[in-house]
Amino acid sequence: MKNIWMMLLIICSTCAFTACSGDDDKPTPPPVAPTATLPETLTIGQEVTINGKDFATTAKLIFKNSADAAKTLDIEGAVFTATSITFTVPAGAEAGNYKIVVRQNDKEYELGTVELLANKVEKKLTKVSFSDPWGTTVEYALTYGEDGQIGKIGYVVKAEGETQEMVYNVKRESEQVFIADTEEAEAYTYSLKDGKIAGYVDAYNTSFNCQYTNNYLTALAVRYEGEEEEYVIEYEYTDNNLVAIDGSGLKFGEQKNIPNGVDPVICIYKFILTSITENSDFFPHLLGLCGNSSANLPSSLDAMNGSLPLTYTYEEWGGIKSITCTNEEEVSTIGFEYE
Repeated sequence: MKNIWMMLLIICSTCAFTACSGDDDKPTPPPVAPTATLPETLTIGQEVTINGKDFATTAKLIFKNSADAAKTLDIEGAVFTATSITFTVPAGAEAGNYKIVVRQNDKEYELGTVELLANKVEKKLTKVSFSDPWGTTVEYALTYGEDGQIGKIGYVVKAEGETQEMVYNVKRESEQVFIADTEEAEAYTYSLKDGKIAGYVDAYNTSFNCQYTNNYLTALAVRYEGEEEEYVIEYEYTDNNLVAIDGSGLKFGEQKNIPNGVDPVICIYKFILTSITENSDFFPHLLGLCGNSSANLPSSLDAMNGSLPLTYTYEEWGGIKSITCTNEEEVSTIGFEYE
């Protein structure tokens, strides 16, 4: 009898073990692929909500350029719920067709393709400003004439409790541009060729000759009064981005540049890297007379104590509103105003 009970116990134990093993061996169901209804077009700078289902709240949103797989945009700040994605199309994005991709559960899911359209709003730049951590502020206020071109440049510097204010008049005659303060104590004469500054003479009779390659300013040859030799300031480019002026350099990312009157990259060199110090050298850039701008925006700059990040804010219509450089607790800001 004992043997019979022992055999029954063994049989029951074996069946229970087999049943448990069968449950453990069942494959984990695959994650559900998210789906969404996409619009045909989106506008750069637009805030968007896309409805769908089966999104993970920790998912990431990616735009992949249909024509060039290497061009991708990680959409920062995208907010996911189970049934929607809310995000802003980056102001620096390049127009074109993009695959909309969601990355979740260690997989990428393609939702479809949309066309990104450039924002058609055009604004005039009216002010460029700068502030540093030590209380210095600089402003260039631009006034336009009836011809739509800059006719006056207001210049204000506040530093160490003192304020300097000047107003420069801008006049154009044939292939020349004349810029002088109201008392003509400072006067600059610029010669033009093919719509670009070819050379100029500053208030100290220092002459500057501009050199271009493929419409990019690549060198500035400087000759001081009474001297025969020239000092050449090199403008270095990589992939159509101005990576260095006379040794001071920037590192570029994928964010597209949005020049509007003046190249923001030049403003970084002037105000933060101080590679451009004199008004006579900056005025041609303010007037948009120095050839092509950099293709992208820099992500950081090289400093003595390492690489310093650059961050950007944008107007609703897509123009750059500010550029900030942070060095620990020290913050420098370049601002742009439009009308």
